[in-house]
Amino acid sequence: MTPGLSATRAATAPATPHTSLPSTTPQPASLIAAAERGDVTEIQRLIRAGIGLEGRDTAGRTALLAATHADKVEVARLLIEAGADVNAKDNIQDSAFLYSAAEGRLEILRLTLAHGADLSATNRFGGTALIPASHHGHVAVVRELLKTKIDLDHVNRLGWTALLEAVILGDGGPVYTEIIGLLLDAGARPEIADTGGVTALAHARARGYAEMAAVLERVLQTGETAGDLEASLRRTAQAGDTAGVVALLRRGVEVDARGGDGSTALVLAARGLHLDVVKLLIAAGASVNIKDNRQESAYLIATSEVGDSAAALELLLLTLANGADIRSLDSYNGTGLIRAADRGYVEIVRALLGTGIAIDHVNRLGWTALLESIILGKGDARHTEVVRLLAGAGANVNLADAGGVTPLQHATRNGYSEMEDILRAAGGR
Repeated sequence: MTPGLSATRAATAPATPHTSLPSTTPQPASLIAAAERGDVTEIQRLIRAGIGLEGRDTAGRTALLAATHADKVEVARLLIEAGADVNAKDNIQDSAFLYSAAEGRLEILRLTLAHGADLSATNRFGGTALIPASHHGHVAVVRELLKTKIDLDHVNRLGWTALLEAVILGDGGPVYTEIIGLLLDAGARPEIADTGGVTALAHARARGYAEMAAVLERVLQTGETAGDLEASLRRTAQAGDTAGVVALLRRGVEVDARGGDGSTALVLAARGLHLDVVKLLIAAGASVNIKDNRQESAYLIATSEVGDSAAALELLLLTLANGADIRSLDSYNGTGLIRAADRGYVEIVRALLGTGIAIDHVNRLGWTALLESIILGKGDARHTEVVRLLAGAGANVNLADAGGVTPLQHATRNGYSEMEDILRAAGGR
């Protein structure tokens, strides 16, 4: 080979063109686009591929903000649980937390609150989340924010608190009046004026918002909030104070307002068997189905908590005549019939059997009303009569408990001979 030929060829050979390998890293735009259209599957794929969650579009939005704008709750949940920052702001100072509050995205708001939402964060107007939520009439959002330690009296750049903004920018109707009441109940200060020295009350009067003005006047004059009046209604109902209940209802107190234990005035009156108060509250629109934190409503209380007297039966019949839901379940997943059978309340059981209630419903313990009357009844006369009523009404006498033990076997094991006879006569095995 001629010396230098290889070098010459190498020098004259055409260069191999350089080709770039395609990037395997997902780009932020793909995540933001998937979030905006609510594509859960694509979001999951991109997260698995290791995409960064805080990439921005030209408006400064992250994927979480895009999902919040589009109200894509499941996408927002995926992103937040993957670590997306609920406080990351776009070019106009909105974050997922602030925007969800302002636009009434309740489920996303709850997610942001559960994952580190900054309650002190402010929007481009210098307002906290509570202010635009009040301005836009988002009652459920206001309620949610009032469960937190958000500043009730923060003043934005316009010189307005949430209370002032709800009056000035609201329409004076029931929604905004409710928001005013919620803010005042939570402790918002109605005496704070705007930059011109005009208070919320003066704004309400100037706009002709009579109901709103009345709420503000009462608090300013007496310091008595709607929450105070609602607590008074519950106390008077619990005490059976008919005159006190009448006076409070005339003042327009919310009849179904709950206390810290979830109880309404009706629940408390029912538990005390104050029938006159029960009738007043029902006539005022109280619901017989609202449950307290123990999962007991006026209806469920009537089935088991106040005896088997004529008064108890009247309470039950009152609730049944006023919309009681016979499918309603207690904390053991039991019906009112199971509860009454447990206690051996013969007349209550008799009344419930006339309603079409599910006779063979099984509670969380694995028991029907028939099983519960045998297992918990000790074979006494009252529970024996309940067994007779249930069997006669068509209860399945062979429906066993979770351990495979039938009603007859339970009665036999416990020596309840009269119950045995009833069950055998009805086909029990």
